[in-house]
Amino acid sequence: MIADLAKTLFYSDDPETLGLSAARNGEGVLFAFDLADSDVVRFLFYHWLRDGASRVISLRALSLASGPTTFNWRGCVPTPTSAIMNAGHQCTSGFLKKLFADEWTTVDLGEGGSAIIVTGAMDAGDLFNGILELQLSGPLRSGSRLLWRTARNVSL
Repeated sequence: MIADLAKTLFYSDDPETLGLSAARNGEGVLFAFDLADSDVVRFLFYHWLRDGASRVISLRALSLASGPTTFNWRGCVPTPTSAIMNAGHQCTSGFLKKLFADEWTTVDLGEGGSAIIVTGAMDAGDLFNGILELQLSGPLRSGSRLLWRTARNVSL
């Protein structure tokens, strides 16, 4: 049996429907949260681009530590799709496979560094959803911040 390590759940679906009113002209931070210690947090997201200009949505990890920071994540993040009826099932089954296999991806953020963990390019009518578990590891000093944001181009 797999133990559920996630102590905290973050959920991003506000706004569920992205458009020009999602943030400043459809760009900006949708959600931000800080990680500390070695607790595992779970992050669910569900956003639909009903109409308007294509955009990129991404999760960026930023090191707030004065020394090296290592970041682990696992989960399922399907490519944005217009087949919205299948997206939830695909995402959930993919996440459970990673959970039961205990598969983690490690990212070295370095000192004060950052990395994009998840990114997806969305066209009108696309849904982007996913389930992630996130954890800091290694010597921790002041943690890491995660920014979930949308933009009209890839330069996030």
